Amino acid sequence: AVEAEIRQADDSERRAMLGGDTEAQARIWADDFMVTSAAGDVLTKRDVMAVFERGIIPYTTFERTADHIRLYGDVAISLGSEIVVSAGDPEARRVPRRYTHVWVKRDGRWRLAVRQGMEVPSP
Repeated sequence: AVEAEIRQADDSERRAMLGGDTEAQARIWADDFMVTSAAGDVLTKRDVMAVFERGIIPYTTFERTADHIRLYGDVAISLGSEIVVSAGDPEARRVPRRYTHVWVKRDGRWRLAVRQGMEVPSP
């Protein structure tokens, strides 16, 4: 049951990213959310929200599959794969990535606290 909740939370976050839904992002991401980007930059919730609030939606395609989920009480870790197409890519390349998410349960809801994403070579 909890694993299904995490899969749903991962998918909700993916849909919010794809649609530039800042209200959903604000609900899904913990206040102290941090992300290590594929470029190696460490960003806060405020940093990432600022991009979306400027109307910059970075993806035309965003697919995600949670491959592994581990539960540790009120903490869950999901590892998976993603395929993204950047809106600014004139070649519309499908870029494969791997991700790690750390979810924490606060006030009865799962919130994304940490994300790390990286591009992986195409097979």
